[in-house]
Amino acid sequence: ASLIDEYTVNPDLPIIFSYDFNIGEGKPMSVLFMQEVNGEYICFDEIVIHTSRTLDTLEEAEAKGLFDIDTEYSIRGDCSGGTRTTNYHKVDYQITKEFLSGINRKYSYNVPASNPPVRKRHVIVNGLLKNALGETKIKIVKSKCPTLIKGLKLSKLKKNCNYIEDDSDYYQHITTALGYAVMRGINKPVSRTVQL
Repeated sequence: ASLIDEYTVNPDLPIIFSYDFNIGEGKPMSVLFMQEVNGEYICFDEIVIHTSRTLDTLEEAEAKGLFDIDTEYSIRGDCSGGTRTTNYHKVDYQITKEFLSGINRKYSYNVPASNPPVRKRHVIVNGLLKNALGETKIKIVKSKCPTLIKGLKLSKLKKNCNYIEDDSDYYQHITTALGYAVMRGINKPVSRTVQL
């Protein structure tokens, strides 16, 4: 990845935000904010909270001004957020959609019915981090995404397992959120945009 000092969000492009949902001890709810610009993914902020409530991440994002831009918000991430809840009566993505509607933000929902295979996700992300020509297609604002930077350096697979991620380290989950977002961008899904 290429580390950059700052990034000004382009209001003419969607803001992608991608989840990795977690409820266990030491496994934080992780949300990565980025934009895809000319084939590059620019990661400009993250929310990593040791909580079990999706609403906490949304309120934190709103407090940071991440929903202040009048553009489309592309919801991506862990497919499990569409089928269960992390300690609430509604599923995680329903909470997210209702929150965005409540603050009058357009959104598209780009979450797959099943998560991509771990190996495929790793190969794609690694290729974007550095391809055969030595180019990187991922840029990270270093002051805003310290957990992502640490995760990309240190995340690993479980020992003696058939391609299973070691999710015992808190920083691994934000890298998973990055992978989910990138995979949906590559697959170019048909999305439904809600116009408010």
